[in-house]
Amino acid sequence: MGILFFLIGMVGSWAFAEEKGPMGEYVSREEYDSLKKRFETLQAQVEDLVHKKTEPEAKATAKAEVQVAKADETSGDEEELSYLDSEVERLSGLIAANRSGSTKYLLTGYGYADYTYPEKGDSTFNAAFNPIFLWKVNDKFLFTAEVEFELEDGSTATSLEIAEIHYFVNDWLTIRAGKFLTPLSTFKEHHHPAWINKLPDQPLFAEGDAQLVPESSLGVQLTGAFNVMCRRLNYAFWVSNGPKLITDAGSAGQLDFNNFPDINDSKAIGGRLGFFPIPELELAYSILWGKVGADGTAFDGIDALLQDVSLSFVKHFEKIKGKLELRGEYVWSIVGHSSAYGGGINIPDNKRAGAYGLCV
Repeated sequence: MGILFFLIGMVGSWAFAEEKGPMGEYVSREEYDSLKKRFETLQAQVEDLVHKKTEPEAKATAKAEVQVAKADETSGDEEELSYLDSEVERLSGLIAANRSGSTKYLLTGYGYADYTYPEKGDSTFNAAFNPIFLWKVNDKFLFTAEVEFELEDGSTATSLEIAEIHYFVNDWLTIRAGKFLTPLSTFKEHHHPAWINKLPDQPLFAEGDAQLVPESSLGVQLTGAFNVMCRRLNYAFWVSNGPKLITDAGSAGQLDFNNFPDINDSKAIGGRLGFFPIPELELAYSILWGKVGADGTAFDGIDALLQDVSLSFVKHFEKIKGKLELRGEYVWSIVGHSSAYGGGINIPDNKRAGAYGLCV
């Protein structure tokens, strides 16, 4: 009887020391513990990918680890590795269920500080900050917004520069809706930010009481570019709230381009066409028409016609180790006339023009 118990104990100890493999082969306890430890490490790494990686990255990384394990193990480990494959698939599904989405966000922008010393007036320091938000919903939709914080009249002024949705229809057509930079003026659309503008200030036609062109418009725009006979053309067509006619004494006949909300049911219509005879040179013409008088007033029938021509040449020259930039723009405005019956206010024909040139 003692011998029988001794043999049973020996068999039990041997069975505990070794595990039977799936193919009838045996692996040692050390090999089993090593495989188990590696599996636990792999499982922890894959679970960590749930919080750090997207599904394709996590799946590729986990499978790469599995392939390394397969290369090192004998055929007796196939069942364990198959289980690891199933765990990778399960965790990949968990990653997909917990992903925050495919959208992408970017916060960028610019800021500046400057010092001005005008010929007539007081010198002063100034500063501003313009954060820009970009949100790519998918390959078709993009949302952009820019907010400006600047010092004005002893306080901080906040304004919404742009807030628009882009829908990319194809390679030559994009639909933009919201508040966008008006394509009428090349300077206002492309060169007015402080970090781009190389002038001491903006041109007279671009700001202040003498402003002839809007900076932004609220509406919808079709824009894009295409080639015609190996020459590039770009275009923009838009419908937006029109500018407002100023009827105050002293400024009567001028336009206020703060077009929210609109003052009449008639919307402004604009278009721009740019032509590149050579890659470095763009010639552009743009036009904007709209009613500017408020509905139901004596100024109801007044309209405005704005036109703009511009030239832009930019070329890099190796001899000067830099680029030469030439820019020029001419804009003219025609506002109709009217008499306010009983009000005593007369809006005369108002024809104004402005221009600027730059060589750097």
